[in-house]
Amino acid sequence: MGNFRRSRRNPATAAVANAAADFMQCILYILSVIVYIGYGDAQMSTVVLQNRVRVARAEKQMSQEELAVGAGVTRQTIGAIEKSQYVPSTKLALLLARCLGKSVEEIFYLEEADNE
Repeated sequence: MGNFRRSRRNPATAAVANAAADFMQCILYILSVIVYIGYGDAQMSTVVLQNRVRVARAEKQMSQEELAVGAGVTRQTIGAIEKSQYVPSTKLALLLARCLGKSVEEIFYLEEADNE
């Protein structure tokens, strides 16, 4: 997996990239945790993080293996992400979006699911 901290960029540029990656890590962590939102007296709803990795990969006619190599992970990791069995780190989400030519928001989204 690529590492922002070993970047050949100017140190100031690398510092900004590191700060942005750290910020996105926090955001995705918060979004990946199930958030309970109360409605009325007793009804509860959960919001979960979903993804469109498989669709985006198919649009680019890219195999799981090709995407995995581009992101620096295993094919099994890509499969687990596509099945929503694994929530990627912010860094990995950013790398996947870059490899797929899309923004993170186009790949990852929140979905409400009833908690009954």
